[in-house]
Amino acid sequence: MTTNTNLVKLNSIDSFKIINPNLENGINDDSDGTLVFDEDVGLDVETINQSNTKINILTSPDSVYITLVDEIYDTISENSELFGNKKNHIDKPDVKYENRKTFWYNYGKNCYQINRNMDQLKRFIEKELAVESSINDKSNLIIRGKYNFAMIANIYKKYIINYVRCSTCKSIETTIERNSSNRLDYLKCSNPKCNTCKVVIKV
Repeated sequence: MTTNTNLVKLNSIDSFKIINPNLENGINDDSDGTLVFDEDVGLDVETINQSNTKINILTSPDSVYITLVDEIYDTISENSELFGNKKNHIDKPDVKYENRKTFWYNYGKNCYQINRNMDQLKRFIEKELAVESSINDKSNLIIRGKYNFAMIANIYKKYIINYVRCSTCKSIETTIERNSSNRLDYLKCSNPKCNTCKVVIKV
């Protein structure tokens, strides 16, 4: 019985090498008022120097690594239909300080964009800032005290990295599910080509 499998071959060598897991891209600010998240690989292809070096038995380990990374990202870029590369655009928090309170005006939309419950993100923010907050009928988050955009955006990014973004493929199409047997929360990736699942600290 034969199985149809999509294969992508690297031209440099006929073997495999594990990419350094410490090479991880952060979350980039885009100029159009959105946060940009690169899915699947975690690095911008543009940040990798292009190289035409061919690998042989005399090639140094560092050169082998650089050549492999170059070719892997070129292959991914050229086969987007196979790897499903895409960018997630999330609006930046609209934060303003009024009457001794900080208002996050597009809070509801930001929660919707990352497919997370407003109460869970609210608890995370309260824990990080050690303050009380509330959500009004317009889905705005109201935080006691004065906090600027940078502080709120950094907490939002931290939440996404720890409770939304898949650590393997960088997709934000994930869910948090409770395991009834061990009472632990798991961050589960919805990408069928990844399907990573890891334990997360309960908020």
